[in-house]
Amino acid sequence: MPSKIRDIILYSVPELSQKLNVTTVTVRKYLKQGKLKGKKVMGRWYISSEDVTEFFTNTPMSSDKRSYN
Repeated sequence: MPSKIRDIILYSVPELSQKLNVTTVTVRKYLKQGKLKGKKVMGRWYISSEDVTEFFTNTPMSSDKRSYN
């Protein structure tokens, strides 16, 4: 279950990987590459819901994937 501090929802790496249906390795890779923003607190990564939204709105689609509107 995500943590909530005031109005901020924070996901741990395992929580976010489950929500996005990807591996924890993928989430950590995106954090390391700077594709996904997060904060490391006492050795654990936390990603805000705003950072997840930003990741999806600012990530260009690869050329082999098409958007169907």
